[in-house]
Amino acid sequence: MDLTVVTGIFPPDIGGPASYVPQLAAALTNEGHRLRVVTYSETEVGPSFPFEVTRIPRGRRRWARMGQAVAAIIRAGRRSDVLLVNGLALQAACANLILRKPLVMKVVGDIVWERAQNRGEVSDTFEEFQVSRYSRRVEAERVLQRWWVQQADKVIVPSRFLGRCVAAWGVPAHRIEVVYNAIEFPASLARAEIPLASPLKVCTVARLVPWKNVAGVLKAVASLADVGLVVVGDGPERKRLEAIAVDLGIRHRTFFAGGRSRPEVLSLLRACDIFVLNSSYEGFAHALVEAMCLGLPVVATTAGGNPEVVVHGENGLLIPPLADGELIDALATLTRSATERERLGHAATEVAARLSPAAMVRSTRAILEAARSRKA
Repeated sequence: MDLTVVTGIFPPDIGGPASYVPQLAAALTNEGHRLRVVTYSETEVGPSFPFEVTRIPRGRRRWARMGQAVAAIIRAGRRSDVLLVNGLALQAACANLILRKPLVMKVVGDIVWERAQNRGEVSDTFEEFQVSRYSRRVEAERVLQRWWVQQADKVIVPSRFLGRCVAAWGVPAHRIEVVYNAIEFPASLARAEIPLASPLKVCTVARLVPWKNVAGVLKAVASLADVGLVVVGDGPERKRLEAIAVDLGIRHRTFFAGGRSRPEVLSLLRACDIFVLNSSYEGFAHALVEAMCLGLPVVATTAGGNPEVVVHGENGLLIPPLADGELIDALATLTRSATERERLGHAATEVAARLSPAAMVRSTRAILEAARSRKA
């Protein structure tokens, strides 16, 4: 196949798509497929890859940047059998009005809900948002998102939970495919040095945004003696969370690590004893699965796709979202019992067998080939 891959972030950026797209693209290139990537970027130059990368600088004005992206996708897509879209979905859908190519789109969440949350316009949960109505601006954005998703011949989602959401947006079930994200680790992985004296260390990895509820993790750790907390990630909530740590009297046993590269995140996880994901929404939590594969006992909410990988009492502990009391109880259970930490951590490692890079590439390639065949 000849493929054009469209993504909003790409190395040297940090984030899920910046890990997923190069991994998939390199694997497909190694199989002999021709491939090029179109992406937004801070600079016009980045790391080298065994495929062509077109970088559109983010410094341009929004509409100019969008126009440049549409033009770049059209130029790249003319040579392609299939477009694989993992970001810049509106731009790709608009470009494909001209190209008329088979289009496979990966959907990892509801971008309208996220933006409305970040603007402070919506405080409802992800599930509440799906069945409620809001301002004209939000409703217009929702109509636009549903339009671009409906343009796809196939929609890839990383969890059955998100598959149900996309179906509610008007995409027929036969066009929705669940492909779990793959987990791959470096050949060697050292334990990071963490500047905390606490004998036990809890870690959470998340964008610091309201629905990740890191404040609840801080409150839970404050109730546990001799337990440190490592917060990996950055975002608009960071200053508020640092202030909460001070108010709770645990700033000395909280390490805000900030945004880190994936190898650094993995090294920090390896140096900790327990992983917590206290979010009220998740499509597919990559960090959660990475922690499980590293053998950490995990506490996660029942939000989104989390129950698809965590079985309560078998390979981790599940709690309801926004349940501070249950979070405290779950962490207390694990901090008191090394045996329970070891039991759950050992069982958690088995999830890696279901999430191999080879399985992800194989499933994605089959979807791309099917999309190409239907449009042939």
